[in-house]
Amino acid sequence: MEASEDNNNTRIASFQILQVLAELELIVFAAHYDNNKIDGSPRKGWVKVNLIHDLSYLAVDKVHLKTKDLQKVWQTNWPNMVDHQSAAQSITHAIDSVRTEVVSELKRLD
Repeated sequence: MEASEDNNNTRIASFQILQVLAELELIVFAAHYDNNKIDGSPRKGWVKVNLIHDLSYLAVDKVHLKTKDLQKVWQTNWPNMVDHQSAAQSITHAIDSVRTEVVSELKRLD
């Protein structure tokens, strides 16, 4: 029963992480490709990155480690994501890395 509840909590957190990852990716795209300072606000990005990290405590360790990497990549690259393709790509690659790990975990739970 406890394992089932843990799996359910992991599933719920994983779905939430996937949703917030998509929102973060939209922020990066708005900043870099649209030069939209409102929708591409780094402050909104920080909120999303930190929420992803907080939710990862309910997931497996591999997901949590990937979210820590995402935090580091965001911290390093957000100042340049508007003007430099490499910064935007670094962030989106880190997002994809977390997404891949979350999906892998969800498949494991089936």
